[in-house]
Amino acid sequence: MVNNFLEGLWRQGAMMGSSTREAFAVNCGLRSTMTPQDILEGFMHVFVMVALMRPAEFIVLSFTQQMSATT
Repeated sequence: MVNNFLEGLWRQGAMMGSSTREAFAVNCGLRSTMTPQDILEGFMHVFVMVALMRPAEFIVLSFTQQMSATT
């Protein structure tokens, strides 16, 4: 969902770069941004990098969400 949202913004000209690879990157997953313990505890970590000024300069955003417990 984050990737699709950022791609839409890139298409509208909100980010620098001639391709989405130059404009942004989204990382989320086991052994990438989360440990097995994070998953067991219900935490999701997402790292987003966006190039708002120049393609070689990224702003890094880190999001953490605790998933609701299911019973």
